[in-house]
Amino acid sequence: MSILITGADGFIGGYLQSYLRTRVDHVNSTTYETVNLSDPKSFDSFISNVSQKPTMLVHCASAARASGFGYDQDCFTNNISMFVNLLKYCMANDCFLINLASGSDVDRSFWSDSMDEYMYIRHMPSISDIHGYSKNIISTMAGLACYKKILNLRLFGVFGEGENYLQKIVPNTIAKCLHGINPLIIRDRLYDYVDVLDLSRFILYLYKRLSSNDSSLPLLISSPLDINFSTGSPKSLLSIVKYLATSINKQLNVSVLHQDMGLAYCGDNTRFNLMFRDFSFSNFNESLDRQIIYYSSAFDTFSKEALEKDEFIKYAKKIS
Repeated sequence: MSILITGADGFIGGYLQSYLRTRVDHVNSTTYETVNLSDPKSFDSFISNVSQKPTMLVHCASAARASGFGYDQDCFTNNISMFVNLLKYCMANDCFLINLASGSDVDRSFWSDSMDEYMYIRHMPSISDIHGYSKNIISTMAGLACYKKILNLRLFGVFGEGENYLQKIVPNTIAKCLHGINPLIIRDRLYDYVDVLDLSRFILYLYKRLSSNDSSLPLLISSPLDINFSTGSPKSLLSIVKYLATSINKQLNVSVLHQDMGLAYCGDNTRFNLMFRDFSFSNFNESLDRQIIYYSSAFDTFSKEALEKDEFIKYAKKIS
């Protein structure tokens, strides 16, 4: 068996590629520069030159943000086109497709601390939320596809090595604390963050099951499957930031701009636990400790000026 990873120039795809390449014999990947996944000819040209055709395809790629904040108008078309092209390939070549979905496929006003796998059907985002709208359409297509080998794996926040320290809460907090800058969050809320290492471990876990004559294999390939990849133990942003700040510099003060709690962004993991009882998530604080070690080693790459300017916080204030 072999694996193809899309979006290897992104945070999740890049980490997954590095993790699997030392554990799987054949791993190929695409990046924004090497393949235009929204163009079937570009993808066909790429795949024709791959010696080991993929038996599992992990779709991590997504439309890029415009200038780092928000999404441009091509987001919808690009996201849909990428998924359709990859689905067609998988259907024609009996390839197992894992689509990394997102809780953003649910209307934001209905986000909660226990969103089930049917929420995207009941509460479709407005077309004005062009990214969430495209994710909802993709989840719908995955569920209705006349193809059994699809896993729509929904994420509610992933953290880990390689994130953008100017835009993501964990590396941003670590970088600020290392520079002696007091961390600020706009509004506290619950997130069901997962460690990117756990996500990578789970993809490998699935790969091994699909590679073997696993007695429970029919459960995975009997029909399109939609599952929330969530721990069931959500954490508040404030608790995460306070843990990081205390671990790095106890003299710093963590402040919250708005005292009311924001809407939770968490998935109900009942289905996941029923199907994958032998998979366990990492200890959350140990995962954060690993991030402190990793990002501390990258201290010289953090711009104190950019951290103090904090364009992402300015953007968050505008939309809060």
